[in-house]
Amino acid sequence: AGCTPRPDAGRCVHPCREPLGEMARNTGASASLSALLIGSAAAVSFRVAVPNGLGCHTVTSRADCCNFVDGRDDGYYGGHDCVAAKEGMSFLAGGVEGGPVCQPSCFVMGECSDQGSQVAFAAECP
Repeated sequence: AGCTPRPDAGRCVHPCREPLGEMARNTGASASLSALLIGSAAAVSFRVAVPNGLGCHTVTSRADCCNFVDGRDDGYYGGHDCVAAKEGMSFLAGGVEGGPVCQPSCFVMGECSDQGSQVAFAAECP
């Protein structure tokens, strides 16, 4: 996909940087993750960026994961809600089990990684 100007920023962003609601309308795979995130919206009043410009994958606590958006300023992962893995599970990294317990929503949906959808590993935020 090409460059998608974002009206509020006036600059081009990666296609998977669409608002989650927009992705939910455009892709069937994101519908179940959208339900997870929307269902947890009441529990999380707001999210802040992972400190020091770091990504969701650096958050090691599932509970803390739900409080953040990816802090990278890369136009790719940055700004996406962080999604926690289910208890006892982790997301794949490099196709190998035992990866991070927190990843950006676009990564979990397989929209900004080559790992494919990992929605089955995603937990609801408390």
